[in-house]
Amino acid sequence: MRRLRRKRRTPPPPVIEENKNAPGSVRHEVALPWGPVSYLEWNPEAETTILLLHGGMLDNAELSWGHLGGVMAGLGYRVLAPDHPGYGHSPLAPWTATQERLVEYTGELVTAFGLSDYIIGGISMGGGMTIGHVLDHPGEVKAMMLFDSYGMMRQQYIGNPLISLMRHNMAANAIHLGLFDSYMASAWKDRASLENGLRRLLVNHDQLTDDLVDLVYNESTHGHGLEVFGQWQHDQYRGFRLKTSYRYRMDEITCPTLIVHGEQDEAVLPIFARWAARELPDVRLEVLEHAGHWVQRDAPERVDPIVTEFLSALPH
Repeated sequence: MRRLRRKRRTPPPPVIEENKNAPGSVRHEVALPWGPVSYLEWNPEAETTILLLHGGMLDNAELSWGHLGGVMAGLGYRVLAPDHPGYGHSPLAPWTATQERLVEYTGELVTAFGLSDYIIGGISMGGGMTIGHVLDHPGEVKAMMLFDSYGMMRQQYIGNPLISLMRHNMAANAIHLGLFDSYMASAWKDRASLENGLRRLLVNHDQLTDDLVDLVYNESTHGHGLEVFGQWQHDQYRGFRLKTSYRYRMDEITCPTLIVHGEQDEAVLPIFARWAARELPDVRLEVLEHAGHWVQRDAPERVDPIVTEFLSALPH
């Protein structure tokens, strides 16, 4: 039976403000069935849309996509980057942030924006949302981009099986006892500790500017990202495994896929990206040396041309 494509419907949302931290973008709000979501938009008149999903903890659309969104728009794409509920300029949602609910929320965004034949990409938690959405909507997505993506592994650690299980179990216990939430609430509220934490995400410390620290610190003090991320971790971390792993379903994804991963990523080990790439029928994998988990901020001079080449090869 032939699948009916959604008719593109671009809502006329109110403009809130131009965004200095994401040059060329304008901030809007879109109404979802349960409440508003704030988002950045570049190049609204372009024919093909790219939807970008940021990560968890202390992230938002400006932080992850403020630069790369403009690069994509410069290639002739309309780019949409929402602040997930509780992050950035978006209020908290009336639901708990589980993996399944975040994937459902992604579908709600696609419906509200009236997208069809679109490109979707995400980093970390947003990458897991991207994979889940593409699997739930076969044939609707034109291409997928994953940056240090969650969702490709069964456990957080590898190596000696017994030691890996013990390490995972210790992390899960810390999360479910509230120890990790307490640590994050204290450590990331202090600007000096926050800067030290960013040094683990960014291998290239030249990218760790005062402006970046200020933006992340503002998110930590004014946003609800830590609370929402805590909900998601409580959902995902089980005693000896992660609740969600799409690894053995990757061969169901037939659209062109770009995977970009930092070789020094400690949050999602690069071997998981390599394993996922083996299962994808149409994939370009780039594992970048001297880059960590926040790869597009860590190595923009290398990520920009990779993304440009991938998108330029797609039919508009």
